Amino acid sequence: MECGLLIYVSLIGFCCMPTFVLNGLTQEPPNKEKQMTPNTKKWTPAEQELWDLEQTYMQYLATGNVDSMMTYYHEKFVGWPSHSAEPVNREAAEGSLRGLLKDLKILAHKFQPCAMVMYEKTAIVHYMVELKLAGPGDEEITTGFRIIHTWIKEDGKWKILGGMSAEAP
Repeated sequence: MECGLLIYVSLIGFCCMPTFVLNGLTQEPPNKEKQMTPNTKKWTPAEQELWDLEQTYMQYLATGNVDSMMTYYHEKFVGWPSHSAEPVNREAAEGSLRGLLKDLKILAHKFQPCAMVMYEKTAIVHYMVELKLAGPGDEEITTGFRIIHTWIKEDGKWKILGGMSAEAP
């Protein structure tokens, strides 16, 4: 059953997918907002608000609350989960999460912010997730993922517009 569990483990990264990553950011945005790295500065209230949303999102994942997770997804969401050969839309994301969490239990999780950049009504959040999982037959495994979420603020609410996950080395 180990092979089956590995498939489930790769699906877990699906929950936190983004569309793109900002590597090599070399110039400041016009409004002088800067990339946030947790060890280099204190978070602004807006950054803290987004990190709180990410924490709540992960709590929903840990408890298998897909309905609440989906309230965070923008209607035009597209993401690229670690287990998929191509990006998926919101409906495919929901179906995958429901199938995954039906047979998989998250025993423990921890996550660490890595970087965040905010520009007007858009934000990109990078973080690492470590999961202790029990799959079919109660076999336990610990695995990690690199996660990126691209958030957009509409009508005063932040929604996940895109995401990407990759297994951590």
